[in-house]
Amino acid sequence: MPCSGTTGRRKGVPASQAQLDAMCHSLIQAWAYAPSDRMLHVLPLNHVHGLVNALFAPLLSGATVEFMPFDPSAVWQRVLAGHTGQAPPLSLFTGVPTMYARLVSVLEDLRAGHGGTDQLRSADAVRAACASQFRVMMSGSAPLPARLATRWQAATGHTLLERYGMTEIGMALSNPLAPVDARAIGEVGVALPGVTWRIAPPTDPHHVLADGRGPALSTAPAAATSTAAAHHIHGGAAAPVDGELLVGGPTVFDGYRGNPQATAESFVVCAATGDRFFRTGDHVQLTPRGTLAILGRLSVDILKSKGYKLSALQIERAILDDTRIADVAVVGMPGEVDDVVTAIVVLAKAPASTEPLTLASLRHGVAHALPTYALPQALITVAAMPRNAMGKVNKKELIQRFQQNHK
Repeated sequence: MPCSGTTGRRKGVPASQAQLDAMCHSLIQAWAYAPSDRMLHVLPLNHVHGLVNALFAPLLSGATVEFMPFDPSAVWQRVLAGHTGQAPPLSLFTGVPTMYARLVSVLEDLRAGHGGTDQLRSADAVRAACASQFRVMMSGSAPLPARLATRWQAATGHTLLERYGMTEIGMALSNPLAPVDARAIGEVGVALPGVTWRIAPPTDPHHVLADGRGPALSTAPAAATSTAAAHHIHGGAAAPVDGELLVGGPTVFDGYRGNPQATAESFVVCAATGDRFFRTGDHVQLTPRGTLAILGRLSVDILKSKGYKLSALQIERAILDDTRIADVAVVGMPGEVDDVVTAIVVLAKAPASTEPLTLASLRHGVAHALPTYALPQALITVAAMPRNAMGKVNKKELIQRFQQNHK
């Protein structure tokens, strides 16, 4: 499988049968995939999300997988058909945030009285269809904006289950299947079955700040196990603890195809046990709740400004509360000394506010949620974000496109 290449060169990731087996059984155990389930599959098949989460794991559990091209109106028509008995009922759905944004926009348009068809007329009917069929809807491959999660819950009655994974490691962390109210926006939960993790300083991956593990991996058919996994903070510190996330266990790949140098640079070996841990390149925080939150990619999402280390994802979440903005990517444009915290935004088509978006009004709007040193220092408007097939924004492309303006 190819890794996405959004923050570096694309690399081939061979997946062994043993690794795929561990990935699938981990998800079956955590999310209770069963023969009675029916997955509506709308994802590409060249990434771990579409291959393992939505295809291999359900099939291994005995569930049915139904394919259809992603089209928001067609998806809702299929959901309604499952509710009325015109098609088999559905129980599982997984997608990326950009898909959920398009799907919920259709429902909001219906509720506003426009955009309907003969087959798709009522947002209330769709909400009832979701309630009668789906037992879980999952989101991943890119951060889930808080406002989108809230809109989805209001439109469908479902709280999205956000999880974290990579091509190299499969799924590693997840919010709980149950109870639903334990799922937290902006967090990706705890370790899945069979997964071990560490947090270490990016400059010293052998120095373990905190570690944890999920439940023991089982291949026996069973109900979902608790994902309330154990963790330990080293050195007498207290949460929150942050650093680079390292992941180990049977779901982790052996190494990049034909690239021994990249493989050597990507793994840390524990001297005491010989266990290998993959360096994800993601900056995470262990919260006081014992869950993990992703602060961003170390290469593009962790910014340095005015002596502070900033998370672009946290700034983005605050900015997306502004209804004038449909999409945002926060990047660090090269400055003379520090990164220039730059908000690149796509304007909403029908914003609730008629006030024009300016840098001053943007800073004022997020001042209650961010410290002064984290407020955007520049604002750029674009028609659309450059994204890959899984919805990830290519921030390096944005920096290259606009950095001339900041020299």
